Amino acid sequence: LIQMNNNNTEPSIIFTKRSSNLKQHANEISFPGGHLDPEDGGCLINTAKRETREELIPTNYLGENTSHLGSDGSTSSNDSNASSMDDPRYDFENNLVVIGQTQNVPSAKLVPVTPFLAYFRHQCTSDNIESLYPGNTSEVSQVFTLTISELLELEETMYLKRLGMEGPVYKSKYGDIWGLTALVLKPLLHEVLKPSFLTHDGHTKSLL
Repeated sequence: LIQMNNNNTEPSIIFTKRSSNLKQHANEISFPGGHLDPEDGGCLINTAKRETREELIPTNYLGENTSHLGSDGSTSSNDSNASSMDDPRYDFENNLVVIGQTQNVPSAKLVPVTPFLAYFRHQCTSDNIESLYPGNTSEVSQVFTLTISELLELEETMYLKRLGMEGPVYKSKYGDIWGLTALVLKPLLHEVLKPSFLTHDGHTKSLL
């Protein structure tokens, strides 16, 4: 899930840096995501929302409130206290809005990946993102955000030995964004986000 938010009124995208303890793609930068589970009811939007919650939200919040995702991507809680849902950072039902999806993109193992674009109404900045989303430490070592203009400035092309092809790379201060993440990101930046949010005089429009 490509999750957008306002970073001091400038549209930005949230990324995760995967934990060093993971067996696959350790320490790599990615978007939240994963495989379709039976609990998702056959709905990939449910998968995207569930995986995003599991990766961004600390385990103590996930333990307090287990949610069921309906076939339309809506969330219902089985905890009458629903303490995590009281926090706007974690209220994905009311604050996370899925606005579209791209075509499927094959992974290096030829598994089809379905990216969804969404925006989150709760504002995050590059300074407070780690306190807003500490991340689930079993999966994620860091959560950070980059603005659309920053990503466009960082974009380069390089030969990707693992993929055997040239591809985009974004050399950020948090690490290199490359591979499948960059391949999903580049057309979205140039064909959707830049035309929608960057004006001809170099200014940016707010998401809301």
